[in-house]
Amino acid sequence: MRKFRIDTKAGREKLEPRSSAYYKKIDKGKSIGYLKGKTGGSWVARLITPGESQQFHKIQVQDTDPQKVYGEALKKAQEWFDLKSRGMQTDYLLENAIEDYILYLRTEKSNDVWKTAANVLKNIHPRLKNTPVYKLTTHQLDRWRTAVVKQSDNPETVRKSKNTSNRRWSDLRACLNRAFKQGYVADRTAWERITPYKKVTKGRQIFWTPEEVERILEESRKLNLDYYRLIKGALLTGARIGELRSLKVKDLMDDILQIRTGKTGHRDMFLSPAATRFLKQCSRNKTPEAWLLDYHGRQWPEDYHHKLFRKIRRLAKINPESTFYCARHFYISRGLQAGITPDLIAKNCGTSPAMIHQFYGKFTRKAQKEAAAKIGAALGIQ
Repeated sequence: MRKFRIDTKAGREKLEPRSSAYYKKIDKGKSIGYLKGKTGGSWVARLITPGESQQFHKIQVQDTDPQKVYGEALKKAQEWFDLKSRGMQTDYLLENAIEDYILYLRTEKSNDVWKTAANVLKNIHPRLKNTPVYKLTTHQLDRWRTAVVKQSDNPETVRKSKNTSNRRWSDLRACLNRAFKQGYVADRTAWERITPYKKVTKGRQIFWTPEEVERILEESRKLNLDYYRLIKGALLTGARIGELRSLKVKDLMDDILQIRTGKTGHRDMFLSPAATRFLKQCSRNKTPEAWLLDYHGRQWPEDYHHKLFRKIRRLAKINPESTFYCARHFYISRGLQAGITPDLIAKNCGTSPAMIHQFYGKFTRKAQKEAAAKIGAALGIQ
C-alpha cells in the first residue's frame, strides 16, 4: 500500500484527488482525515466506538499558513473527541437550541411568554444560529446583545435601548441555560461572563383615577358582562390576570380567596366587604369546580382579555398606554394612600415589600409623611 502523509504541505500535495478522505490515526478509534479535491482540500475527524457506527465531524480551519494548518486541524479534532467522550452533542447548533427552547415555552408557559421569546430568538442572524452551542464565545454573544444599544445625547434614548438589550439577552441566556441543563453543552462560562445593564428598568407608571375606573367599568358593562366581572375582580383584589383566570368557586371562602396558582406560590388573599359581596355574586348557582370569573361558562381564553381591553381603553378615553395590569396598580396605590403598610399589601398581593417601595414610592412616601405627622401629634411635645 502506498504510503501518504497529511501532516505536511508536501505530503498533501502528493495526494491524488478522491471522494474519500486520507486518514491518520491519532488514538484508538480516533483519526483525523484530509479530503483532497481537485482545487483544494478539507479536514474531518472520525470517531469509531465499539458497537457503534462511525461518526464524522467537519473541521473548520482558519489558518492560511500551509505549514500550520495540520496543527490547527489536529487541535480542533482533539477538542471534538474530548466533547464526544463527555457525551456532548457537538453538532447541536444554536438554531437547534432555539427550536427546543421555544417548543418548551409553548408547552409550559403562556402565549405572551413564548411569542415574545420567539420573536427575539428567531430573528438572530443565521451566522450565529449556525454556530454549535459549545463553540459560542463571549465576544459573539456580547456583540449580539449590544447591537441594539443606541449612541445618543439623550439619556432616555440610551436607557430604553439598554433595557431592550437586557430583555433580549434574558431570552437568549435562558435558551442557552436550558441547553446546558439538557446536557448539550458542558460549560456555560461564555454567557455567564456577560452581565445585564444596571438601573435601566423603568416601570410603566400609569395610575388610574377613580373617575377613570368608573368609565372603564361602565364601558366594560356595555361591551361584555363577563369582561366586566373580570376587570372588576382585578380592581377589587389586585390579583394578576393569570390568578383571576385560574380561580374556581371553591377558592372563595367567606372573606378569603385562595390563590392556588400565584406567581409567588399559594397564598390566602383577604377580601374587602365589597370584594366579598361581588365575588359571591359571581359564584351564585355555580358548582365548586366551576370557574369563578368565567367567559361564557368556560375559562377565559389565554390573552383574549387584551383584545377586549384595547376596545375599553379607547371607549373610556384613558391613557392609551394603559394595560390590564394597571388594575393591580390601582388596587395597590389606593391601599397605600389609605395608609395600609407596604408589608400587608405585599403579603395580600403576592409580592415583596421591596417591590412595593420600588414601584409605588410616591405613595409610600406620602403615607410615611402622614404617619410622621400623626406620631408627632401623639407625642404631645411642642
